[in-house]
Amino acid sequence: MQTRELYLALAKKVELYEKLYAEFTQKLCTSSLIEEAYLVGPRAHGENIPSSDFDVVVIVSGDADPIDATAKNKITEEGEHTSRHSSAEKK
Repeated sequence: MQTRELYLALAKKVELYEKLYAEFTQKLCTSSLIEEAYLVGPRAHGENIPSSDFDVVVIVSGDADPIDATAKNKITEEGEHTSRHSSAEKK
């Protein structure tokens, strides 16, 4: 690949990650199991590069299971959602 093509591919991937992060934070904000969520690391301090990951600290309510609160849906790199259930839901 040429440099221009590589740059465009990276820009497209960065755009996808930012979209997925926005969807993830929206889910966190609407979950009754989440008390607080914080963006930390380079992105929180404005020291990130475009391909930096998103570091998020999540504080769950009371006795809530962190898996139930934050990981019911795994988002793949392609933007597809796959269900993920805790062991309590399988019973």
